[in-house]
Amino acid sequence: MIYESGDWLCGGDLEVLERITWNDGLDEYRLTPNELRAKFRQLNVSVMLKKDGEGKHFWIRSFLSSVYHCSSFG
Repeated sequence: MIYESGDWLCGGDLEVLERITWNDGLDEYRLTPNELRAKFRQLNVSVMLKKDGEGKHFWIRSFLSSVYHCSSFG
């Protein structure tokens, strides 16, 4: 989609005037970065892992197993 715009991109500060909604029933789960930080603080989250494609599942499971000294992460 980005490349369809041509050979240029713009960058800089971004100001959003209102929340973008898709009205697909999932809008309540689309949080802003500040809302995510507040939610993580509320839940007392200390580690966040993101699965970014194939092959990462094993690494995440190995990491969690080594941190929590168990093998129940599947």
